[in-house]
Amino acid sequence: MKKTFKHDLLEAFQYSKGGNFSQATVIEVTAPKNPDFYEGLQFLDSLYNRAELKTLKNIAGIVKDLEKLTEEQKDKAKEQDNALTEDEQAINSYNQLLSGLEQNEIKQLNVCIAELLAKSAVINGEDKFEAVMFNELSIEDRRLLIGKYLQNFTSTAQRNSKNG
Repeated sequence: MKKTFKHDLLEAFQYSKGGNFSQATVIEVTAPKNPDFYEGLQFLDSLYNRAELKTLKNIAGIVKDLEKLTEEQKDKAKEQDNALTEDEQAINSYNQLLSGLEQNEIKQLNVCIAELLAKSAVINGEDKFEAVMFNELSIEDRRLLIGKYLQNFTSTAQRNSKNG
């Protein structure tokens, strides 16, 4: 697992720093390290696990069709899965999470991610990310950040909480 990840913003935004405006171009997120993250990570884990179960149920019928593929077709499918870029994998994680959410949980997800980023992210390598800045992010940047966060940090949340 990574200890940090960087996201180059697709759409930069302005923020105030010491009375001056700066242009946000990159966000660097550090892995959760302390108990302050526990509640938010547990919330993300539960949402993601529920979405994963829902997805598995939805594709159960498709599995039978996939079993009919030849070995060569299976190998090609695996190669394509392995060839996904980091951004494509992040979007897949985000979409899977979103597929398991109820309408009212999307707002909760955004609030949770904004708070988690405020605890562990910096803009342009030096300025603290503030929760209100989440609203300045483009939709695509939000999707990518949430997906990258899920991929990099939530799979270890339960293990870290037991060790903490």
